[in-house]
Amino acid sequence: MYHDTTRATLIKRYGLPENDALDVGVLLGALNPLNSIARWQTYLSNTCLMGRFDHVLLGECGGVRIGFAVVYGPTFAADFARIFQILGAKTLIQIGAYGGLQPEMRQGDILVPTESIRQDGASDAYLPDGERLYASEDLSESICAELRVAGATCYRLPQLTICGGVFSETEAHIRTWGSCGYGGVDLETAATFAIAQRFGLRRAAILVCSDVIAVGNTVFHERDADTAQRYQRGKELIHEVSLRVAVQ
Repeated sequence: MYHDTTRATLIKRYGLPENDALDVGVLLGALNPLNSIARWQTYLSNTCLMGRFDHVLLGECGGVRIGFAVVYGPTFAADFARIFQILGAKTLIQIGAYGGLQPEMRQGDILVPTESIRQDGASDAYLPDGERLYASEDLSESICAELRVAGATCYRLPQLTICGGVFSETEAHIRTWGSCGYGGVDLETAATFAIAQRFGLRRAAILVCSDVIAVGNTVFHERDADTAQRYQRGKELIHEVSLRVAVQ
């Protein structure tokens, strides 16, 4: 589009109601949107897909207007975080998976980042180089309180977002990132945080450990039954908790 996009532009382009305005945007870092869109259609009422996008759902819960988008990679995340911001969202929550960078982590553990470290590229379009991206502490603490009630193992550590994709990681990268004290690596959080920080929105992330790359466990390794169950519960929690916090 390459111009100063406005709320009126988006409403007209995507056929949204003239008075439509979002309160919260939730973005899921994932490749396949179908199952997650179906899940959120059960969470929300008065739902509609945004235009021709099959990965962006608008709806409401408890009087709160929520946008939910499935995104993959930092540029995609930045674009739809920006759309949600233009449509009025005052809070952005990134959910998804992370590669664990500390050896004591287990698959299914939850990371609620204190900060997102920028190696994503997309954030550079919105913020000066070197500006740090901190999560909103009050929002993050609300998330952690919900996770504790659910019995989840929750980490509060800095998190790293990269642009090269999960297959760009090397053992040298992983050792360096872990030694810096980072909790995990993903592809979206810094981009979402950059939009939120640039435009003064509250922001937080809820990420589930998909593999503990610090000990050589990767997406290519099979999970035993107990680990698979633990990871599945973690995946469910990031959706459930993001919704509960969104409507608080």
